[in-house]
Amino acid sequence: MTNNFSFSQIDLVQKANNYFVNENFTEAALMYEKSYFLSDNVNEKAILLEKKSDCLKYQNKIDEAFYTLDRINYNVITDSLKSNLYLKKAFLAFIAANYYKSTNYLFQFNQQFYDSLNLEYLLLKTLIYNSTENFEESKRYFDKYCEVSNIKINSDSIYTEFKLKKLKNPKLAKNLSYIFPGLGQIYTGNFLTGITNTIIIAAIITYTAYNITTQQYSAAAFSTATFFQVWIGGGKNATNLANEYNNNINFEFTNNIKHILTNNYNYEEY
Repeated sequence: MTNNFSFSQIDLVQKANNYFVNENFTEAALMYEKSYFLSDNVNEKAILLEKKSDCLKYQNKIDEAFYTLDRINYNVITDSLKSNLYLKKAFLAFIAANYYKSTNYLFQFNQQFYDSLNLEYLLLKTLIYNSTENFEESKRYFDKYCEVSNIKINSDSIYTEFKLKKLKNPKLAKNLSYIFPGLGQIYTGNFLTGITNTIIIAAIITYTAYNITTQQYSAAAFSTATFFQVWIGGGKNATNLANEYNNNINFEFTNNIKHILTNNYNYEEY
């Protein structure tokens, strides 16, 4: 990388690279930024901002990493740099779980460079479709990735095994909670939460009945209102727990897919 830069910048860039290799990303980002201001070459400046963005990504500063790449003038850099930057922005959007934005950058990449067999493009397509639960398309891009990179893997068994896992039905979890408070949470595997919800509801009902029998109608009205709040809240909670359970299963599967593909092709872990 340093061969592309002027003599006055070489020392700064070498320091930045050493910091980067040693995972001192804060100092590396600072050195790349300093080198950026010393350069008059648009392609050099783009490379330096790209490296700084990588430093920010590894610090999980995704918004800052995006902003850094947006500082590049895409109209004047080489096509090879531009194509790489579209893919990097797509990866950053994927990390931020902004799948629409990630797909948009991939669309721009493919429209301009017509490289639908690019492995990074195929990997991202696989992961995005998987994360959005479009498993048919995910499998299609997974197979294409394996074909292009000559990886011998039976995708049918991988995707079938995932589909056999018992995902939770959010609507069923909500209805179970409404029918019998706490049952929806138990259905999602959150036994303690479900039992606690049942006890709370039972206590409110008991307290309400006591207030009615003792003619304390104001207190009974208050506890009745509390009952409905807890009852409705329990249904929402059961729905959220079911979605959370499914998201965790999907996240684990997506990571497994990424691990299979990247490890077989010795990719950088994003």
